[in-house]
Amino acid sequence: MEATTNNRQHPGGTMGKVNTITKPRGTTNASLTETLDQLTAWINRYSVHLTHHEARVMTLWAAHTWVATSFYVTPRLIFSSATPQSGKTRQLELLENVTYAPRRTENTTPAVLFRSIERGYSNGAPPTILFDETDAMFNGKGDGKQEELRGLVNSGYKKGGKVDRCVGDGNEIKTFRTYAPVALAGIAGNMPDTITTRAITVEMRKRKPGELIAPFQIRTAENEATRFKEFFEQWSASDELRDYLASCEPELPNGVEDRPAEIWAPLVAIADMAGSKWGTYAREACVYFVTKPGMEELPKGVQLLEDIRAVMDGREFISSRDLCDGLNALEDGQWQSLGRDGITPSYLSRMLRPFAVKPVVRREGLKTVRGYSIFPTSQDGGGQVGLKDAWERHLAPLISDTRNSRNTCNTAGQSVAVDGENVTLPETAPETNTVPSDYDLEILAKMTPGDAINYRELATQIDQNEHEVHEALERLAESKCVTTPNHKLYTRN
Repeated sequence: MEATTNNRQHPGGTMGKVNTITKPRGTTNASLTETLDQLTAWINRYSVHLTHHEARVMTLWAAHTWVATSFYVTPRLIFSSATPQSGKTRQLELLENVTYAPRRTENTTPAVLFRSIERGYSNGAPPTILFDETDAMFNGKGDGKQEELRGLVNSGYKKGGKVDRCVGDGNEIKTFRTYAPVALAGIAGNMPDTITTRAITVEMRKRKPGELIAPFQIRTAENEATRFKEFFEQWSASDELRDYLASCEPELPNGVEDRPAEIWAPLVAIADMAGSKWGTYAREACVYFVTKPGMEELPKGVQLLEDIRAVMDGREFISSRDLCDGLNALEDGQWQSLGRDGITPSYLSRMLRPFAVKPVVRREGLKTVRGYSIFPTSQDGGGQVGLKDAWERHLAPLISDTRNSRNTCNTAGQSVAVDGENVTLPETAPETNTVPSDYDLEILAKMTPGDAINYRELATQIDQNEHEVHEALERLAESKCVTTPNHKLYTRN
């Protein structure tokens, strides 16, 4: 046995408890870490995800299916998208090649489901259920089958879940176990809340032109995945490993409690076995998924994107109020009919959030205006991607779109007042890969153009430290998004 002490600081959480944990013989960080790294890279070869967290979660979830009976719960994994053909089925196909005893289906009955799970237990562990096209399964239309399926998926979330049924001519009562790993894929908006609250939801988006992935060939993928299945089969065969995971209580980030803690504990426990790097990955993903909003009303959201593109009519920025007024004035009246005031800025923000489009703050004269930009204001995968990104992914392209995609701020040549003085944007946006974030632009709005910047004073104004202010100013200078009349953005004190 190898004893180690777990006392590191976890991201987003407090110092882990100082306790002694005993790892099973033959379990090395290197072998598990290498497998998780390689599996994540393999998933990324065939997928386009919003951030790096999605593929890592898929990797950990796949690993947990091999030892699911060691845990109190098995988190549901949902692949959801605004529109069809966004890669949801592909994710299930990938999981089908690396999970324990996978059973993928697009149409099933409650009886088939609980009998399939029970039959798996006769081989020692439940199968992994992979549901596709669940928007049809849970669309609220039918004879009650979807309600029974929902109940089965929910009861199988916790160890000990079961259903009783009468079987045979004598109506003998038989108990069927329902505890099993389940992944589901479907168009957003149709999944029951009782399932989504027990799940980690991966939001898929259509690929843009130019976003390339490897062609998926089933036989090739099966051959590539063989090494992962062989590793997990050997790794999960140890009784010591299963006992260790069953007793493991991993430290989770601050604020992750109750059901989110239930959901994430199995994945974090496995990640910790792979060492500190994967422990950090799992906790960062936990914070990301627990705090991010979910998808809602997405089919209507696609129509909203279309109407926003029409209202903006080539503009690169529009205030939330002007955008709402424009939408409410459209002839079909669908946005005006939402209520007494029609579509409002808060409703607009909520509808656009699943597309990773968020309001940004701009300076217009002496006023701060909240609105929407067609360009990104953050390089972080979970940040504000801009309306143009959403249009390219979910709408048919316009016949002509010749606007300058490199200009990440206001229209070239426009004068913008900053603290009472005019700052002129360059006529031609420079070649750059640096995109200012909302935070950078907030700093810019606080600046008074001149020959010097007082870092300490500026840091105090925005409640940040001087080092962060310095880095933000460096990014603004590198982006060349804005110049002062003498072509100097700032100079250091």
